[in-house]
Amino acid sequence: MKLVREVVGNYDVDGVHFDYLRYPENAPLFPDRYDFKRYHQGRTLEQWRRDNISEIVRYIYKGVKAMKPWVKVSTCPVGKYRDTSRYSSRGWNAFYTVYQDPQGWLGEGIQDQIYPMMYFQGNSFYPFALDWQEQSNGRQIIPGLGIYFLHPDEGNWTRDEVDRQINFIRSQKMAGEGHYRVKYLMDNTQGIYDELIENFYAYPALQPPMPWLDNIPPSAPSDLKITTIDYGYTELNWKQATDNDHRNKPMYIIYASNEFPVDINNPKNIVSQNVRETSYIYAPILPWNAKKYFAITAIDRYGNESKAVQGSK
Repeated sequence: MKLVREVVGNYDVDGVHFDYLRYPENAPLFPDRYDFKRYHQGRTLEQWRRDNISEIVRYIYKGVKAMKPWVKVSTCPVGKYRDTSRYSSRGWNAFYTVYQDPQGWLGEGIQDQIYPMMYFQGNSFYPFALDWQEQSNGRQIIPGLGIYFLHPDEGNWTRDEVDRQINFIRSQKMAGEGHYRVKYLMDNTQGIYDELIENFYAYPALQPPMPWLDNIPPSAPSDLKITTIDYGYTELNWKQATDNDHRNKPMYIIYASNEFPVDINNPKNIVSQNVRETSYIYAPILPWNAKKYFAITAIDRYGNESKAVQGSK
């Protein structure tokens, strides 16, 4: 916790994420029998181990929230929690194999996000992804996808498998997906990078809100002034929004469109986000594609977005 406290206290981080918060895969050989005899307090070895991991998670979560409650705390547990009513985990799961209880953490409210390592396909993926979402307690589930299997040396999946998994995640309204490992993404293995840019991530996305921490949006910005300046650029100026979080000023999202009012629910209209000032220079790459109408909203560190102020040139 000392290291976490140093990072959270001294840097403007968005979140703290943990990978290996579990016992090793060869847990039956883990040398903790002496400690178990001293501290088990009537619990089984399995439950005592789970409680040990959960206590670490709880301590870190509460410590981070006491410092900066908007900082997300997340982990990436083993992809199958345990057997579901739909399908067996076939002996490899978080709860029994490595003594993680991430659905317990979600239920207790000591996680903001979970990134289950779902490097599977077929019935080893879909029933378990659905199980995470059903047991999320309103927290954000972001499955990690095993795109490294697209490489012939790893598994030789087809790209269609990744497409199906992303479509399923979206159909179940999960908070997003991760990709493991980034090397295979940046190497454009089987064209996965191009596929994501063209079909899945063509437009920006806003961070999903965290209403269990704060559900009050900032006030809307006001008095939007739009001025054409040199080189065909457009300068936007507005009056500052206010928020109930007095430790952080709201940031701003800039939208632009050729239709009025600008639809702020359409991601293709997002021009910029996390703008910290109350002015912005709109400089389209292709001047002949410059938009006529603008909208600005305020957003807080919890992802709550205000109503928009609208305007035109």
